[in-house]
Amino acid sequence: MQRFLLVSLTCILLIAVGACSSSTETPAAAPLHSSPISSNAASPPAVLVENLKSVLLADYGIAPDEAIVQQTEEVQWADACLGVANPDEFCAQVVTPGYRIEFATPEGTYEFHTDESGQTFRLARSPSEQPPSEQPSSEQLSSSVLDVQKIVFGGV
Repeated sequence: MQRFLLVSLTCILLIAVGACSSSTETPAAAPLHSSPISSNAASPPAVLVENLKSVLLADYGIAPDEAIVQQTEEVQWADACLGVANPDEFCAQVVTPGYRIEFATPEGTYEFHTDESGQTFRLARSPSEQPPSEQPSSEQLSSSVLDVQKIVFGGV
């Protein structure tokens, strides 16, 4: 009975932790989802940057003069979702050229992923999201499993 309880609690813990992390164990905005074209790649078109500033104003109330381009990178996204798929979304596995653009604002950093034209874009990171570094590590998960075992078996 104790073994069944241990296995059940361990499974519940692993499922709960798995639901809190991405399926690839890397954040959607991580460079692993893209490959830089070159270190001296072209900057995104000015109209694309201005359109994203308009999105920041319309959706988040951030004035265009408060959104400063912090970093840009020309990338080849590994999928049509620009490396920012929703959990219940299927993305075409096709290389999609585009940009990663970070804006510094008074509220924090906003990161957008776009296609080459800028017509398709996704918010990859906003100040309200938990930084990837705060995701539990595999060592923390192992420690949690041991803690559950100690509770169930009383000091194993």
